[in-house]
Amino acid sequence: MPLLVVLIVLYNFSYLYERIAIAVPFTEVVFASYKTVNALDQFTTALIGLAIVQSAYTAEIMRGGILSVDKGQFEAAAALGLSWWHKTYRIIFPQAIRGILPALVNECISLSKGTSIVYVLAMPELFYTVQMVYNRNQQIIPMLMVAAVWYAIITSVFSIVQYFIEAKLARNQKKQQKMINFLFSWRKSTN
Repeated sequence: MPLLVVLIVLYNFSYLYERIAIAVPFTEVVFASYKTVNALDQFTTALIGLAIVQSAYTAEIMRGGILSVDKGQFEAAAALGLSWWHKTYRIIFPQAIRGILPALVNECISLSKGTSIVYVLAMPELFYTVQMVYNRNQQIIPMLMVAAVWYAIITSVFSIVQYFIEAKLARNQKKQQKMINFLFSWRKSTN
């Protein structure tokens, strides 16, 4: 579903349900109950809506990264007799993260730019604030340029963080490969 539709549905959820409860389904056991109008304010609606839409993309990125690891790596880890946790943490995930990281950072950048759509909730985020200012001073283009600069700064910060994480992973990959080679040579020498 488009983000705009999700946000509007969540924001108007109180028309559908008067109360939201944390309870055991199909029983009378209720741990907490809140009025929907109070529970889903502008910020909460924006946060939940963005999380719902973004979580599907993030899960697909993670799945694709794990599937990108060569099947032989899974077999090699199993041959070493590693537990599922160690196999995933030490062998599979370090290789998958190299494929996951660029797409994940791009999704974060896209999400930071996509937050401008929450203006439909009249929530004071960057784009909405710029609109309020240029409605007062009638300087539309200069204010939109200010918003563009801020979005460029935000995306640049994500890109810089991505660069440093990838550089650290490249160094760790060399260490990881040395450790795997050592484990394989040790395993062969003990047999």
